[in-house]
Amino acid sequence: MAPVSNTALRITELDFDSIKENLKNYLRSQSEFQDYDFDGSGMSVLLDILAYNTHYMGYYLNMVGNEMFMDTAQLRSSILSHAKNINYQPVSRRGAKALVNILVTPSNTEDNTATSLQLTKYTNFLGKDIDGINYNFVTLNANTVAKNTGTFSFANVEIQQGQAVTLQYVMSATNTKRRFKIPSANVDTDTVEVRVIESTSNTDTTIYTKSNNIIDLNSNSTVYFIEESDDLTYNIYFGDGVIGKKPKVGNVIQLTYLDTAGIGANNISAFTTIDRIGGLYRDNVVVSTVTSSYAGTDKETIEQIRFRAPYAYSTQNRAATTGDYETLILKDYPNIDAVSVWGGEDNDPVVYGKVFISLKTKQNYALTNADKEYIKDTLIRNRNVVTVTPEIIDPDYTYIRVVGKVNYSPTLTTLSENQLQALVKAAIYDYNDNELSDFGAVFRKSKLQAYIEAADKSITGSDITIYVQKRV
Repeated sequence: MAPVSNTALRITELDFDSIKENLKNYLRSQSEFQDYDFDGSGMSVLLDILAYNTHYMGYYLNMVGNEMFMDTAQLRSSILSHAKNINYQPVSRRGAKALVNILVTPSNTEDNTATSLQLTKYTNFLGKDIDGINYNFVTLNANTVAKNTGTFSFANVEIQQGQAVTLQYVMSATNTKRRFKIPSANVDTDTVEVRVIESTSNTDTTIYTKSNNIIDLNSNSTVYFIEESDDLTYNIYFGDGVIGKKPKVGNVIQLTYLDTAGIGANNISAFTTIDRIGGLYRDNVVVSTVTSSYAGTDKETIEQIRFRAPYAYSTQNRAATTGDYETLILKDYPNIDAVSVWGGEDNDPVVYGKVFISLKTKQNYALTNADKEYIKDTLIRNRNVVTVTPEIIDPDYTYIRVVGKVNYSPTLTTLSENQLQALVKAAIYDYNDNELSDFGAVFRKSKLQAYIEAADKSITGSDITIYVQKRV
């Protein structure tokens, strides 16, 4: 009887060469292969196959293990699945908004008898970007005004960037999951409108609203649900007849939404009409800007979802602590960059029964009164303690002006002086975004210089002077 070897395979190393060498060592320890040449024989090919297979399996199992947890997952589809399990809906793109005044003066060739004029929903406007890129804007609400001294004047009309798209589907018996695809990754989910029409021959229509809380739903609740798909597009789906009303076979599902450019359409201040106002007037239409476009954002990144989802879950959709307020605002209002919340007992002077909120926007613009009321009414007041009144305070911005010079060695770079200057400016902006974007951040000149000097290997030093600036 041959002796039994006590040598065991080492399974903790997943590198290909290590796996192959471990297999060789194991076989050499067997009496049948003690004098075998594993490197110069056909056995080497077999060992390669075994090592490759083991390496692949170890790698894939490691990746599968990573994707099972939100902290380590790398695929967006895995992150979305984990977020869905804790009832977190990642924020989609948001179209930039602007306020404009519209003055319509009918020309001699146009209708001069009308005494009122309606600015219809989804009227198209063209926003002219400073870089020469034009963006489509639309009205989200209809407005009607009466003629006054021969003109029609629409004041403070809110327009939003995006192209209005309408899709129609017919509910079939085979669609057991009641799901309908929105074939775009650029949907602003806040603008999705869902209508269920009785049939192709019966136009009775029911408007469905997006559900944010299933606790209050019953079998007759006319709500829909929306989620991001693995291919970055979106699906809307309906209830099963127990949680939410279930559409009937033959119903026509009509979806309307804005396909938006997100953050790219911010800071546009010049607008012109594309469509005829009210379907009648275009000759003498003057569009004047009240507020340049703002609040356009891109959809949440993987890292943002990974960071925010657990905090949103811990709040349980209620605002009781200062952390709850911060989490809800950052989730529901994606153009807010930083939030500071303090109770009335910590205010100076003390004001009991209030919670104070200061919001820093991503472009450092001031929120309008309408924006503040929207945040208080829809995002806070319905979820906070009844006896606590929220109050939004504008932040007081302090700006830093950097003046100085940067020394570099021409022999260490092929870049021109202007190119290096652009890199230094980009490094200063990076320092601002990474170090100074939150409340309570501390400015450190030495750290700013470290960013500057790391911009390119040819930079040998910097000498900068810092000025503090207030803007009125």
